[in-house]
Amino acid sequence: MKTLPLILSALALSACGAITTNGSYEPVPAGYTGPVATLADSGLEESPTTAQIFAVVAVDGQAVSNSFFTTAEAKGKAGYDFSRSLVQRRVPVRAMKLKLKASHNVTDAKEAMMNLVKGRPSTLVEGEVDFTPRANARYVVRGELLQSGSTVWVEDATTRQPVTAKVKGSSGD
Repeated sequence: MKTLPLILSALALSACGAITTNGSYEPVPAGYTGPVATLADSGLEESPTTAQIFAVVAVDGQAVSNSFFTTAEAKGKAGYDFSRSLVQRRVPVRAMKLKLKASHNVTDAKEAMMNLVKGRPSTLVEGEVDFTPRANARYVVRGELLQSGSTVWVEDATTRQPVTAKVKGSSGD
């Protein structure tokens, strides 16, 4: 009798995405054959211990693998390369809600403390946007981290034009 609920749960997950073994949601489930697009995080390494990261952290309310985690995991490992720690993911071609985040990612505890003393918040801006990709298109999360206020959005990688609303925050957010 317990088998039926498990089978139904598995079918429900396969219909809308899948949970990977590390616990993050995969927007395109295994076996999906419909149209897809690519959605990539971006960033800028400021120093060996600090980077600006602009990322998708959730799709339709489900946490996804993102560059904040992969950068933190990769720092200090042999062969570390910031550009290779940036995540890109396939997404199905359908309307969805993305949770975007733009922040300084600090992997050194001393530098993180100095940022707090200087009043630099760890998360400068985070929010949800509506997004509907086109088949076979490539998109990139972009942003600006400024003392006067920060912004994060998704843009078409080819045209470099925004395709979502811009999430705005102030330096105190």
